[in-house]
Amino acid sequence: MIRVFARTDILPFIKLGQKFWYESNSHVHFGEYDPISVQRALNQHLSSNTLVGWASFEDGSKEMCGALLAIKYKCFWKDVDILKEVVWYADENFRGKKDALKMYKAMEKFAVENNFKKIIMGRIRGVPTYDKLDGFYKKNNFKSLEDEYIKDL
Repeated sequence: MIRVFARTDILPFIKLGQKFWYESNSHVHFGEYDPISVQRALNQHLSSNTLVGWASFEDGSKEMCGALLAIKYKCFWKDVDILKEVVWYADENFRGKKDALKMYKAMEKFAVENNFKKIIMGRIRGVPTYDKLDGFYKKNNFKSLEDEYIKDL
Protein backbone atom coordinates (compact mmCIF):
# COMPACT_ATOMS: atom_id res chain seq x y z
CA MET A 1 0.00 0.00 0.00
CA ILE A 2 1.30 3.45 -0.96
CA ARG A 3 0.16 6.59 0.81
CA VAL A 4 1.19 10.22 1.08
CA PHE A 5 3.86 10.67 3.75
CA ALA A 6 2.40 12.19 6.93
CA ARG A 7 3.64 13.16 10.37
CA THR A 8 2.50 9.74 11.66
CA ASP A 9 5.04 8.16 9.29
CA ILE A 10 8.05 9.82 10.93
CA LEU A 11 8.78 7.07 13.46
CA PRO A 12 8.41 4.20 10.95
CA PHE A 13 10.64 6.18 8.57
CA ILE A 14 13.32 6.60 11.25
CA LYS A 15 13.58 2.81 11.49
CA LEU A 16 13.69 2.38 7.70
CA GLY A 17 16.11 5.30 7.34
CA GLN A 18 18.61 3.61 9.60
CA LYS A 19 18.71 0.61 7.24
CA PHE A 20 19.36 2.96 4.33
CA TRP A 21 22.04 4.85 6.26
CA TYR A 22 24.18 1.79 6.86
CA GLU A 23 23.49 0.12 3.51
CA SER A 24 24.65 3.19 1.61
CA ASN A 25 27.92 5.05 2.03
CA SER A 26 26.22 7.83 4.03
CA HIS A 27 27.66 6.65 7.34
CA VAL A 28 31.20 6.77 5.90
CA HIS A 29 30.86 10.52 5.35
CA PHE A 30 28.47 11.59 8.11
CA GLY A 31 29.11 9.11 10.92
CA GLU A 32 26.59 7.28 13.05
CA TYR A 33 22.88 7.51 12.32
CA ASP A 34 21.17 10.20 14.38
CA PRO A 35 17.44 9.45 14.69
CA ILE A 36 16.80 12.66 16.66
CA SER A 37 18.20 14.80 13.83
CA VAL A 38 16.11 12.86 11.31
CA GLN A 39 12.96 13.34 13.38
CA ARG A 40 13.70 17.05 13.85
CA ALA A 41 14.37 17.60 10.13
CA LEU A 42 11.21 15.76 9.07
CA ASN A 43 9.10 17.73 11.57
CA GLN A 44 10.58 21.05 10.41
CA HIS A 45 10.14 20.33 6.71
CA LEU A 46 6.59 19.04 7.18
CA SER A 47 5.71 22.12 9.27
CA SER A 48 7.13 24.50 6.68
CA ASN A 49 5.44 22.58 3.86
CA THR A 50 8.74 22.06 2.02
CA LEU A 51 8.66 18.25 2.22
CA VAL A 52 6.44 15.95 0.24
CA GLY A 53 6.66 12.19 0.17
CA TRP A 54 5.15 8.78 -0.17
CA ALA A 55 5.43 5.75 2.07
CA SER A 56 4.99 2.09 1.29
CA PHE A 57 3.63 -0.42 3.76
CA GLU A 58 3.08 -4.13 3.34
CA ASP A 59 -0.64 -4.87 3.56
CA GLY A 60 -1.75 -4.86 7.18
CA SER A 61 1.69 -3.94 8.51
CA LYS A 62 2.72 -0.84 10.44
CA GLU A 63 6.35 -1.32 9.37
CA MET A 64 7.37 0.92 6.50
CA CYS A 65 8.98 -1.00 3.65
CA GLY A 66 9.79 1.96 1.39
CA ALA A 67 9.74 5.74 1.15
CA LEU A 68 10.33 8.50 -1.35
CA LEU A 69 10.80 11.98 0.11
CA ALA A 70 11.40 15.20 -1.83
CA ILE A 71 12.01 18.85 -1.04
CA LYS A 72 10.12 21.61 -2.85
CA TYR A 73 12.12 24.66 -3.87
CA LYS A 74 12.65 27.34 -6.51
CA CYS A 75 15.53 27.17 -8.95
CA PHE A 76 18.28 29.64 -8.04
CA TRP A 77 18.79 30.64 -11.69
CA LYS A 78 15.18 30.92 -12.82
CA ASP A 79 11.67 31.21 -11.41
CA VAL A 80 11.00 27.49 -11.75
CA ASP A 81 9.56 25.17 -9.11
CA ILE A 82 11.63 22.03 -8.56
CA LEU A 83 10.98 18.83 -6.68
CA LYS A 84 14.28 17.33 -5.46
CA GLU A 85 14.34 13.77 -4.19
CA VAL A 86 16.07 13.42 -0.84
CA VAL A 87 15.62 9.70 -0.28
CA TRP A 88 14.09 6.91 -2.33
CA TYR A 89 14.61 3.63 -0.58
CA ALA A 90 12.97 0.24 -0.26
CA ASP A 91 13.86 -2.41 2.28
CA GLU A 92 15.79 -5.20 0.57
CA ASN A 93 12.83 -7.59 0.88
CA PHE A 94 10.68 -5.23 -1.21
CA ARG A 95 13.09 -4.18 -3.95
CA GLY A 96 11.96 -4.92 -7.45
CA LYS A 97 8.32 -4.86 -6.44
CA LYS A 98 5.75 -2.47 -7.86
CA ASP A 99 5.51 -0.18 -4.82
CA ALA A 100 8.92 1.42 -5.46
CA LEU A 101 7.85 2.39 -8.97
CA LYS A 102 4.41 3.45 -7.71
CA MET A 103 6.08 5.89 -5.30
CA TYR A 104 8.01 7.44 -8.18
CA LYS A 105 4.86 7.64 -10.33
CA ALA A 106 3.01 9.30 -7.41
CA MET A 107 5.79 11.88 -7.13
CA GLU A 108 5.72 12.60 -10.86
CA LYS A 109 1.92 12.93 -10.83
CA PHE A 110 2.13 15.30 -7.83
CA ALA A 111 4.77 17.38 -9.64
CA VAL A 112 2.66 17.72 -12.78
CA GLU A 113 -0.55 18.50 -10.87
CA ASN A 114 1.24 21.17 -8.78
CA ASN A 115 3.04 22.89 -11.67
CA PHE A 116 6.56 21.78 -10.82
CA LYS A 117 8.73 22.12 -13.91
CA LYS A 118 11.60 19.84 -12.90
CA ILE A 119 12.27 16.73 -10.85
CA ILE A 120 15.80 16.09 -9.67
CA MET A 121 16.73 12.61 -8.48
CA GLY A 122 20.06 11.24 -7.36
CA ARG A 123 21.74 8.09 -6.24
CA ILE A 124 24.07 7.39 -3.36
CA ARG A 125 26.94 5.01 -3.86
CA GLY A 126 26.89 1.84 -1.82
CA VAL A 127 23.26 0.88 -2.29
CA PRO A 128 23.14 -2.44 -4.24
CA THR A 129 20.72 -1.02 -6.83
CA TYR A 130 23.07 1.89 -7.64
CA ASP A 131 24.02 0.60 -11.11
CA LYS A 132 20.42 -0.21 -12.05
CA LEU A 133 19.31 3.39 -11.57
CA ASP A 134 20.95 4.65 -14.77
CA GLY A 135 18.58 2.48 -16.80
CA PHE A 136 15.56 3.67 -14.81
CA TYR A 137 16.49 7.35 -15.22
CA LYS A 138 17.14 7.06 -18.95
CA LYS A 139 13.92 5.10 -19.49
CA ASN A 140 11.99 7.87 -17.70
CA ASN A 141 13.64 10.69 -19.72
CA PHE A 142 15.99 12.01 -17.04
CA LYS A 143 19.24 13.58 -18.16
CA SER A 144 22.40 13.65 -16.09
CA LEU A 145 22.84 17.07 -14.50
CA GLU A 146 25.94 16.77 -12.33
CA ASP A 147 28.03 14.55 -10.12
CA GLU A 148 28.58 15.52 -6.52
CA TYR A 149 31.76 15.19 -4.49
CA ILE A 150 32.20 15.41 -0.75
CA LYS A 151 35.15 16.47 1.40
CA ASP A 152 35.56 16.23 5.13
CA LEU A 153 36.88 19.39 6.80
